[in-house]
Amino acid sequence: MPLLQDDLDTGFFEELDTSSVPWRGLGRYRFQSRNRRDVGERVFTREEVDHFTEAAEETPQEMRIEGERRRWWMYEGKWYMTRADLRAEAVAAWLPERYMRQFSEWNTPLSDHPAGGLPPRRHTGPYLSACAIFLNEAPYLAEWIEFHLLTGVEHFFMYDNGSTDSSREALAPYVEEGIVTVHDWPERPGQHGAYDDCAQRHRLDSRWIAFFDIDEYLFSPTGRTVPDVLREFEAWPGVLAGRPAFGSCGRHAKPEGLVIENYLLRCNVTRRNRAAKSIIDPTRVERVLSGHHWLHTESYAVDDRKRPTTVCGTLTPSFSLLRVNHYPTRSREEFARKLATPYVNDGKLRSNTTFESNNLALNDVTDTAITRYVPAVKEALARRGRSLAPAR
Repeated sequence: MPLLQDDLDTGFFEELDTSSVPWRGLGRYRFQSRNRRDVGERVFTREEVDHFTEAAEETPQEMRIEGERRRWWMYEGKWYMTRADLRAEAVAAWLPERYMRQFSEWNTPLSDHPAGGLPPRRHTGPYLSACAIFLNEAPYLAEWIEFHLLTGVEHFFMYDNGSTDSSREALAPYVEEGIVTVHDWPERPGQHGAYDDCAQRHRLDSRWIAFFDIDEYLFSPTGRTVPDVLREFEAWPGVLAGRPAFGSCGRHAKPEGLVIENYLLRCNVTRRNRAAKSIIDPTRVERVLSGHHWLHTESYAVDDRKRPTTVCGTLTPSFSLLRVNHYPTRSREEFARKLATPYVNDGKLRSNTTFESNNLALNDVTDTAITRYVPAVKEALARRGRSLAPAR
């Protein structure tokens, strides 16, 4: 039987009014294919999308892309890319055994959801903490911590995955002040184990814990602190913050200054911006499922528009209320150093990727939402005597 390729980058995506805060859905949908373009000019209504999805609950629904010899199948509301000769009965037989059912009400208004909300819970200690696993990230740690202190993170649970650079020295002042807790975590791969350990070990130490990487920056472009925004989401066990991806901005070497001021070009393609990162109530998770999402013991996670989320992101990107800016390449020089480290989620070497493939389509539009924090971060680093010169 021909294998299907699980494809969350293909499907119906709602057009958004990006002039509103948070972004507002316009109720118009287009079918976007994996090759980063809308298929045809047709705009679908919500009723048409609902009808198509409902029909897929009983019979796999097919959409051909003429001229490209590609075919997509929707089954129980989720898209798969497959060979053109795959039969509907093959899809129906294969998917039920392998498909983890997702919410079909992915775009329904909050008022229509039956969840009703979780009871409030008391907590001690910080309202919002962050967890990250790191390996040789010394040049970025101080900026990353100072930035997130400004956006409302009160404590950091840091898992050292075997660093051999000066990462521990960079963290030492924050450890002494009680802002950072460092755990040695030599496991390879280490991310999933570290995340599970943090959620269990520190489950009563913080109302929310955000899980993201050192090349990611969590904030609200509204100017509000992240805790202020999260108070609107206490009825859910988790929130996924959208993650727009930023490119190299044409830089070949690490420049002076901050990451958040030097890389201001990002991708404007839906599929590259659909991944998200989780902020969880640690008392309401069973275990981590990936670096992006969790298995919750109650209810479900939502995005910043309070819609149920897919496996590791949102069906329509939304990052106007909460967002995690992702800098996967930075400069060519910095990416070359990154290639020397294994993937944190599976421990494999990065031999299957290049700077060009990672940087592709990541420099489409200018996005300066994060730059409001630049002066304050520089001031905080200056108080600590931290240099902004490039590390060699």
